[in-house]
Amino acid sequence: MDVSVMTAKEQAELIRKGTCFRCKQRGHLSRECPQKGPTNQNKTQGQPNKKWTPKELYTHIRNLNKDKKDELADLMVKMGFEEKEEKDF
Repeated sequence: MDVSVMTAKEQAELIRKGTCFRCKQRGHLSRECPQKGPTNQNKTQGQPNKKWTPKELYTHIRNLNKDKKDELADLMVKMGFEEKEEKDF
C-alpha cells in the first residue's frame, strides 16, 4: 500500500512557496498538475466548476509567468477593470 502523507509543516512550506503538492513545481495547483493521471470525467460531468477562494486565486495569479500575467492584465483592461490608486492608511 503506497501512502504518501505530507506533514502540516511540509504543507505550510509548499503553500508559502506557492508550489504544487503533487509535483512540487510552481505555477499550478495540484488539481491542475500535468503529472496527474487521467481523471474520471463522469465524476465531474454536469457539475459546475468549484469557485476559487480569494486566497487560491491570489496564489494562482502570483505563480503565473510574466507572459501569462501580461495576458491577464491586457484582458482585464479590455473587460473594463481599471487600475485604482492606492490610498495611504
